[in-house]
Amino acid sequence: MNLEAGEITGRQVAKNMDSETETQILQVQLTEDEDVQNPEEMHIPNFQYRPETGVRAFVARVTAAWKTCVGIDDKVTKVALNGGEFYLYSVSGGLVKANIKGVNDGILEINGSTDFAVAFNDLKIAFNQLQSDHDALLNEYKLHVHTGVTTGAGSTSAAGSALSPSSADIDPAKVATVKLP
Repeated sequence: MNLEAGEITGRQVAKNMDSETETQILQVQLTEDEDVQNPEEMHIPNFQYRPETGVRAFVARVTAAWKTCVGIDDKVTKVALNGGEFYLYSVSGGLVKANIKGVNDGILEINGSTDFAVAFNDLKIAFNQLQSDHDALLNEYKLHVHTGVTTGAGSTSAAGSALSPSSADIDPAKVATVKLP
């Protein structure tokens, strides 16, 4: 089996010539003889990837008539990983736009590791209860009167309306692009 390098100049999803299965067919300008080939992309099961135009492809000549792309170098700087970890990313113009890192301690890092994800709907229920409890306490405080105190200097009446209900809102913290179970 010969291995040739080239640059991806186009791609399409089409039926494989040997079956009715649709697959990704790449157009690759080979480096050595400047021949343009249309190899089928060999991919990892349960994973789809559409490489950008302009990245390097490695084409294996399996038979005289059958070539397959067995690897792609997308020119993205590789990430250091520990044993058992993985890193998936999307790329545009050679730059990583989104990524998921599976760390070997069971954590998934999505686009970095500086914050935590929450189950927003559960958090919203608890927050609404806290806000309701706060407002009920505030109303009780506003209406309370010290009994047994006469009117005049040193007396007190209801606290009045100087206090207002909570206007706290956690809705802006919701990350709509990440879904959890």
